[in-house]
Amino acid sequence: MPQQRARETRQRIVECAYRVFGRLGYGQATVEDLLVEAGISRGAFYHHFAGKEELLKALLSEHTREFDQMRGAVSATSSFREVMDRFVAIWIEHFTSDPDFAPLSLEFRVQATREAWARDVLAGFHRQVRSLIAGVLRIAQSAGI
Repeated sequence: MPQQRARETRQRIVECAYRVFGRLGYGQATVEDLLVEAGISRGAFYHHFAGKEELLKALLSEHTREFDQMRGAVSATSSFREVMDRFVAIWIEHFTSDPDFAPLSLEFRVQATREAWARDVLAGFHRQVRSLIAGVLRIAQSAGI
């Protein structure tokens, strides 16, 4: 039970950081902003994260894992048209259903200009995107498109 509560608290902090960093920006957001949004104590925050940077790392890692879900959805298609339709639908859905996604995505990129760890994570994400696009192009090529 305590482990479950700890996982839930950690997840709540990550979800709140997603909103706070998206709304205020990583540089402007304070730990206090995160505490208020999550409704937790300072001790609870520092039990799970050493600071804002570690929280942003966790958030960025979670964001890149979402791409794996997209890859699975796109790769489960049978035609090039279906691949393209699904790929575009997923991105449109992602941007329109989540108003914090676009600003937070920009925050990740800004941080990547400043920190090597963020560059590495973002570079890995872009390698995955390139791989997915290359796969889509191979499907199109084999279909004679």
